[in-house]
Amino acid sequence: MITRVEEILSLAKKTGKQYRMAVAGAESHSALETAAVALENGLVESILVGDCVKIREAAKELEINLDKFQIYDISDSTETMNKSCQLVATGQADFLFKGLVSTRIFLKGVLNREYGFRTDRILSHVGVFNIPGQDRIMIITDAGVNVQPDLDKKMHILLNAVDVGHILGNARPKVAMLSFVEEANDPSIKSTAEANSITELYRTGQIPDCVVEGPYSLDVALSPEAARIKSVKGEVAGHADVIVMHDIGMGNVLYKALLLWCNPVLASVVMGAKIPLIVTSRADSMKTKLNSIALGIMTSEHRREKQ
Repeated sequence: MITRVEEILSLAKKTGKQYRMAVAGAESHSALETAAVALENGLVESILVGDCVKIREAAKELEINLDKFQIYDISDSTETMNKSCQLVATGQADFLFKGLVSTRIFLKGVLNREYGFRTDRILSHVGVFNIPGQDRIMIITDAGVNVQPDLDKKMHILLNAVDVGHILGNARPKVAMLSFVEEANDPSIKSTAEANSITELYRTGQIPDCVVEGPYSLDVALSPEAARIKSVKGEVAGHADVIVMHDIGMGNVLYKALLLWCNPVLASVVMGAKIPLIVTSRADSMKTKLNSIALGIMTSEHRREKQ
């Protein structure tokens, strides 16, 4: 089982398969630099899709040699995304990397039935962090796609995150459904009521290959001492591998607080499609972007092995 995010990058380089990613909106300095560094590190080859004039201008500023890249010159964002999806759908690329195209256009392209990427699940963001001071990783979801997921969508979000846990070698991830308290006595508090409902589904055998408990506050989910003091007993209490947020507000605040104050090593991927989607922030470090591409490769490897 992978216990450090750094292992993901190391394993991705040893797959024995040359993966290719389509960069949608490659005129972004951040995306272009990531594609170049990923190639230099022997991680992945990239096909650049975007405004060729702007791509060349950015490459000149960044001192990047474009000779090793295949480039498709498309200036319209929607057409850029369509071409990127076509490259993956026809097997010329293995997964997608979001460059300068907007998140709305990116996700709309992925969900276009023409390309065959849709599954029976929704898309959701999965972040993988090193836990400071411990040799294990933590998964946070969803901090980037679904604004106010209902009960059904939370089930999809949970299952997408559990899939990532399996990809990283954890056969039975411990999942905490997050709220701000542990009691589910007031049905008007959606975070506790829905967490309790999903936990009940797990108890009746409807959520396999993981352990689900909650509602849990963050301290009870991650701290054995807090769980002991609050007399919360359970297999997940104090030892959560996955924490499922109530909504994007809760998830985004925690995610960014970790980035600002803890400087963690992390990787992220958007799950729920037939292909991994790499959607990083321009503010993410190069290490995070490479780790995220590596997680995309490991996701692709896992799916190939299951076919």
